[in-house]
Amino acid sequence: RPDEMFPAWEALPGEGAAGGEIEAERLRLCARLRENDPTSDARPESIVLVAPIQALMQPVPTPDALERNTLRMPVGARTLNGVPATPDALVAWAVDRGFDRLELVESPGDVARRGDIVDLFAPGETNPYRVQFCGDEVESIRSFDVGTQRSIDTLRSIAVTALPHRSWTAGKGATDLLDYLPPDTLVVLDGPSEIQNLGETIH
Repeated sequence: RPDEMFPAWEALPGEGAAGGEIEAERLRLCARLRENDPTSDARPESIVLVAPIQALMQPVPTPDALERNTLRMPVGARTLNGVPATPDALVAWAVDRGFDRLELVESPGDVARRGDIVDLFAPGETNPYRVQFCGDEVESIRSFDVGTQRSIDTLRSIAVTALPHRSWTAGKGATDLLDYLPPDTLVVLDGPSEIQNLGETIH
């Protein structure tokens, strides 16, 4: 049974009725694979990933582009990607990457601020984050229910990946999923001749 399904766009990257959701899911899985570093001290998890040939042939951001656009925010942080950790800095980072600034977050891709509190609904996530600041420091991070506004869990840190729209779909900013797989990845082809024929048709 697969842990994850790597989806393919049905139209051009980011377009179509579910283009935003598909892009968010593809980025989420790339980020998960990148965090699963076999050379780290932590034991890497085993991931069973299923992907149609269409999804493998469609571009994803390079690992470097993904890392540059990933905001790692632990409780107690005093900087956010090199700038002081303030509500303004977090909102600016999100808006620069296509988040919609609203009074209240409603769906993935929304950000809202009330005083020292920033609500951030990251693409690909089920629940938004509530980040509270104290001066130039991240005081607390919680996930919460968007309907009731009640806290679900207290978090020690989060990592949010969001890229400016189509900033990576061409040139050096783009690659394919294989760049995210470790060298010892076991690849199983189900119907290799059919995969080759379909790949040639798509290409």
